[in-house]
Amino acid sequence: MTDSAGPRTTAASVRGAVRAFVIPTAAGAWYALSAGARDPRRAVLRHLLRDGARRAPSVEELCAWTGRADSREARVVLFQMQRAGWLIGDVAPLPERNEPPGDRLPALLEALSDRRQALLVDESGLCVAAAGMDEATAQRVAGLAQVLHGLCRTLVSEDEKAVGVFQLTMGAEPSPGWTLCALDVGCSRLLLGTCGNVYRESDAIVELAALLLRRYE
Repeated sequence: MTDSAGPRTTAASVRGAVRAFVIPTAAGAWYALSAGARDPRRAVLRHLLRDGARRAPSVEELCAWTGRADSREARVVLFQMQRAGWLIGDVAPLPERNEPPGDRLPALLEALSDRRQALLVDESGLCVAAAGMDEATAQRVAGLAQVLHGLCRTLVSEDEKAVGVFQLTMGAEPSPGWTLCALDVGCSRLLLGTCGNVYRESDAIVELAALLLRRYE
């Protein structure tokens, strides 16, 4: 997955040359879910998270995902993403789980919160899934989170808006009361709310991103 210094090659001449599984990291998953303009790097990550990381991608696919007609240029994009810490090469694909998505969501949400309480909120302010709280509490927190997220967007910088993460500190504790993260999943925008800090380096975000993109995009 490195840039070649050799002569120009075509997709046909290097068919099947990419043998490793290309796996998004936690940082890559967060970038894939962030809101922003069309970006070939985000497109690559979203393709891999949806289904491409289950097998080694073909060169034709890499060219299509990156929008590059030449295989060398496509590999340069991947190399840059690897250098940024968004991708890794592995001998095994992303694991597939047999349980229904609704059964898996609470465990993933719990793993992302340092207080083991979290929820997903849809654009209408309804709770999609929650961990560490009963249904009635989850629905009340969901409505409040949607309102607070709207207020926060008027108070943060453009860089923070691009990342889609807004932290609200309530009281004097160093850990925020809630951390709100806007997730762009294609046809919908979800809000991830975690009690306390969000574990941004947790691999749970990779599985969560794959699950949400397969369901909503």
